[in-house]
Amino acid sequence: MKTRISKIEFNHVGRNEGCQCDRCGQYIINVWTVCFGNGQTINFGIECFEKVYKSGGLNAYGLKKFEKLLKRIRKHREGYTKLLGLTEEQARVDAAKVNVPLCIDTDDPYDSWYGKTFEEYKDWMLNSWYAERFMEDEQELERFRKIGFDI
Repeated sequence: MKTRISKIEFNHVGRNEGCQCDRCGQYIINVWTVCFGNGQTINFGIECFEKVYKSGGLNAYGLKKFEKLLKRIRKHREGYTKLLGLTEEQARVDAAKVNVPLCIDTDDPYDSWYGKTFEEYKDWMLNSWYAERFMEDEQELERFRKIGFDI
C-alpha cells in the first residue's frame, strides 16, 4: 500500500535504548521514526527506511534531494541531542579537540556572545537555532508530500 510521509525524525540511541525495526524486526539503535499520512508511525532501521523511500518512484534528482534532506534531518537531530546533555566544560573540551575556541563569554566586546553565559548560548541554540532548522526540514519535506511510499 502506498502512503505519504508527513514527518521524519532520526535518533541515535544507546545499545540498551534501541528498539526493533517495525519492518524487519531487527534490533536497531539508529532509528528513523516516520509518520505517514494515514496516521501510522513506524520505526525503521537505516537499511529498511532506504528500501521504503526508494520505493516512492522518485527520479534520480528527486532521490538525491530526498537523501540530502535525510542527511540534514539526521545532522540537526544529532546536534540537538548532543547539545541537550552538554555542559560548558564538555563543550570547551570538544572545541579544544579541533583547535577552535569556544567563543562564549569572551573578552571581546565585538563578539555577539560577549558577557553571556554558556547556558544562554545553549538555550538559544536549542530553542531558536535548532527550532528553525527543524522547521526548515519540515518545509523541505513538504516538497515530497505527494509521493506515495510502500510500507
